[in-house]
Amino acid sequence: MKNYYDILGVTPDSDLETIKFTYKALAKIYHPDTYKGDKNYAEKKMKDINEAFVCLSSKEKKKKYDEKN
Repeated sequence: MKNYYDILGVTPDSDLETIKFTYKALAKIYHPDTYKGDKNYAEKKMKDINEAFVCLSSKEKKKKYDEKN
């Protein structure tokens, strides 16, 4: 199972504002249209970042995720 906290670089006790801020910062860096390196790497990285954000930005999904880990 992927560690969404590591992917976003946040801690389990991070608030929603911190999660959003970190997501936006990472999206600016790794978006395939702006990433200067390998586009395939950027697409995979953004997929992971988006997946982590969707889970951790929802209280219900975050709770279920935390219970599994």
